[in-house]
Amino acid sequence: MRVFYGETKPLLLPARHSFPAPKYERLFERIQAEGILQASNLHAAQPATDEQLLRVHTLDYVTRMTQGQ
Repeated sequence: MRVFYGETKPLLLPARHSFPAPKYERLFERIQAEGILQASNLHAAQPATDEQLLRVHTLDYVTRMTQGQ
């Protein structure tokens, strides 16, 4: 099975934010530590291009998102 993962940098959120971001980093670490998947099956995902995003989102949305609005 091929598994794709996002960046392993911590997602910095405000204190007491409800999204449990640290659990994803811990899950990735555990998968590696326990050998659940072979390292050759782990692949870093590439960021989507604007062209790819426009396949499923409006131009207005993509523009606002990429400009941090």
